[in-house]
Amino acid sequence: MATAIIPIIAAAAPLLTPIISALIMRVEHLIGAGNGSTKSSMVVNAVLPIAQALATAGKIPGQLDATSLLPIVESIFQSLQAAGVVNPETAAVLAAQPIGVSTLPPGTLRITGGTLQLQIG
Repeated sequence: MATAIIPIIAAAAPLLTPIISALIMRVEHLIGAGNGSTKSSMVVNAVLPIAQALATAGKIPGQLDATSLLPIVESIFQSLQAAGVVNPETAAVLAAQPIGVSTLPPGTLRITGGTLQLQIG
């Protein structure tokens, strides 16, 4: 069963990484240091509907759940932390910038200024 999720994660990770990275930084800005499990849950819960929409649209080959998204979020967090960007100063600067992500040419996945507009078609 665990090996069945690997192709789904492999397909989803490039699509979700910019979104997860931005969410991690914004949650870090809102919550601050500590409370790692709370912040991880917030990011996973925000990304879950996007992952489900990607599966429904056929952009990834199956459904992801919170359990399978958590390692992706933790991996991206570790990468950001290793790069030295997960800190209050950087999080504040990034949180002040608008988000713009467009990764699906046929449909559009766009996050703008904290508002999610998901158009699949």
